[in-house]
Amino acid sequence: MLAITSTGAINTTSGVTVNGATANYQYNNSTTAFNKTLTLTQGTLSGTGTISASGGVTAGTNAIIAPGNSPGSLTFTSGVTFNTGSTYLWYDTEGNSLTGTVGTNFSSIINSGSTVAINGGTLALSFTGSDFTTGDWVSIHTWDIISGGSVTGAFSTITVNGGANTLPTGTFSDAVNVGNDLILTWTPSLVVVPEP
Repeated sequence: MLAITSTGAINTTSGVTVNGATANYQYNNSTTAFNKTLTLTQGTLSGTGTISASGGVTAGTNAIIAPGNSPGSLTFTSGVTFNTGSTYLWYDTEGNSLTGTVGTNFSSIINSGSTVAINGGTLALSFTGSDFTTGDWVSIHTWDIISGGSVTGAFSTITVNGGANTLPTGTFSDAVNVGNDLILTWTPSLVVVPEP
């Protein structure tokens, strides 16, 4: 893993290439955006910094974008493209009380003035501390998982990892809302409707 800390930098004019099944470029610089070319061939791009890569970032087969440090938010200013075979690895540590904060309790991509194009790929959901049956899991819930700028398309596949917990009885779906954010929606198999 190549980790850039809160004030770290890479002194290069040729940019960075992430190319390896276990490679992870973790960019956590909170003061300076990464503004070189970033080629994500295979491996993972993660962290909490800002990516202003020349030409944007394209994730293809075996390439993973995992905002934060499980979880957290990663900001892009020059565009992101998810192609077939790519993965958006999304983390949630809210447990059964789905009242957490974006960037702290669940991951997000912040799209600052650019376009996120989703041309297939997988939205991989990773939950910690959730039993998917009690608390807020009995009702419909939404998360804003890509916000700002413009978002087009949807992921071809959604997978769920609950660790040792029982997997949910219900469905997850993703769709772009009227504000051009990508919204993840949980719909339990049995929706509890309060009495009037």
